[in-house]
Amino acid sequence: MTEVHKETKQLSSIRTEKTVGGEMIDIISYELTDSTNLRALEYAKCERPNRPTVFIAKEQTAGRGRLGRSFLSPSGGIYMTILTKTVPGCEFLSVTTYAATVIARVIESTTGLKAKIKWVNDIYVGDRKLAGILTQGAVDPDTGKVAYVAMGVGINVQGKELPDEISEIATTIEREGTSADIDSLAGTVIYQYISSLHTATDKAVADEYRSRSMLIGECVSVIKPGGSYTATVEGITDKCELILKLPSGEKEILMTGEVSVRKKIL
Repeated sequence: MTEVHKETKQLSSIRTEKTVGGEMIDIISYELTDSTNLRALEYAKCERPNRPTVFIAKEQTAGRGRLGRSFLSPSGGIYMTILTKTVPGCEFLSVTTYAATVIARVIESTTGLKAKIKWVNDIYVGDRKLAGILTQGAVDPDTGKVAYVAMGVGINVQGKELPDEISEIATTIEREGTSADIDSLAGTVIYQYISSLHTATDKAVADEYRSRSMLIGECVSVIKPGGSYTATVEGITDKCELILKLPSGEKEILMTGEVSVRKKIL
């Protein structure tokens, strides 16, 4: 495909309306775009939407994850961002953890795969990543509160072969020996996320998040700008923060940061 044709496809979108749980939403679909999160954030700045808007693409050229990492987004996956106005008391972390429970639950109920959550925003099957979440948004300068939230998710659905650089750390639904219809799976995620967003309680989300955690009891590397250190994950708070036990025996509550599971050496 030439660069001109790529650019034309990126600019081309289809807008539809749909009722989800009694609420009208907009769906903006792309054959190809740079990033559904970028599309959502630019739209929010210009339009200030009063109802949920979903941006979904069959392929992305510049998919992004947390900490500026790239997210490979070829045809055969789900790449979408659900843009909503915030709910009272909502923070970006709580939206991410809520989204993680919804997505893990939908993947499990749809495919039968055991979906686990790696703090804070990744969905795993076994020891490989199946889906990632990137939550972004903006704060209203007048009120100091979150004005809108863009919850972006990428789910690897089709394909048994992955590029060498990620084949050991990532997987797809098909690679795990099952299948899923992309449109149906995306529609279920949208429905579950939007229909429960205003009624989900922090306690219920935290309980499900804990039950799906792949880190509790594990030794992890905690990665921060100043360096890294090891700790054992003892639990998760009701705010979905990690409860760490350091080698010294001291406890630490980790609110932000990055962790990786340390491989056991036999």
